[in-house]
Amino acid sequence: MNEKPLVSISCLVYNHAPYIRQCLECFVQQKTTFPFEVLIHDDASNDGTVEIIKEYEKEYPEIIKPIYQKENQYSKGVDISTNTMNLPRAQGKYLAFCEGDDYWTDPNKLQEQVDFLESHPDYAISHTSFQYFNQIKGAFSPDQSVDSNLKILKESPKDIASFILDKNKYRIQTATAMYRIDLLKQFLNDFSFSGYFLMGDTQTWVLLSSVGKIHFISKPTAVYRISPNSICGRGQKSQKTFRFQLSCAELRIHFLKYVKSKELQKTFIKDFAKSLITYASFDPQFHSKLDESIIPQNDAILLHLTRKFAPIQKIVQRFWV
Repeated sequence: MNEKPLVSISCLVYNHAPYIRQCLECFVQQKTTFPFEVLIHDDASNDGTVEIIKEYEKEYPEIIKPIYQKENQYSKGVDISTNTMNLPRAQGKYLAFCEGDDYWTDPNKLQEQVDFLESHPDYAISHTSFQYFNQIKGAFSPDQSVDSNLKILKESPKDIASFILDKNKYRIQTATAMYRIDLLKQFLNDFSFSGYFLMGDTQTWVLLSSVGKIHFISKPTAVYRISPNSICGRGQKSQKTFRFQLSCAELRIHFLKYVKSKELQKTFIKDFAKSLITYASFDPQFHSKLDESIIPQNDAILLHLTRKFAPIQKIVQRFWV
């Protein structure tokens, strides 16, 4: 009889043919004293990704456990997050992550994190440093958050949520993280997991940090690829970019109760107002599901005018964004 896996690894995949073999190799090369499973969700790839996954499924049937979609679910508006596609079928005590275009570089990653979490039940998350790989430049760069992470853990360990929400001043890179599944399940009905927000990881770290400590390993164990299609659209000024920025601002408002600093709360509310006004210049019909009445009165007036008058929309786009 097969032993139940201690760790479940979530791997979300779509058209990752150039990268998926390297990703799958990093899984099967993990050196552990416990069984683990790799839960793959392929969202109807059409570039040869499926064939590569099937090779590994055939060779490692007790580890590689894929779901192959026949139609692309994301394009149909279906939530394809880990919480929807992989968490419900996870058998492990812990959940780790690595999307199909990222990969791990340390074969002892899982073992080291499990050893720590097993001996420290008051910790909810273990994560590590990482490297960036820029697809356009073909170059690696280091994680710049190591020193700030260590400082925050030392000086403000009970206020991690504020630093996560405040422009990722405390950074948890998803491909490096492992958390306790039972702790997250108590939050799955939280509005932050409703599919409304455009990010899927920040809320996980905020909520888990409210019920347990965070363990950080300062050595890199993973590579995160930066591609031109990144949802946050770094450096771009487009409607898609501003919608993502608004979604980030909305999430901060949703989690205001976890922010201890009154000044930071005011900053988040001001950012929410500016993001609403900016996005209204592109989509005046949009109204947030968060409470817009909390924004300052002057901002509320400008938001109303931006939604109503096209000339003001042009002025906002020209001079504000």
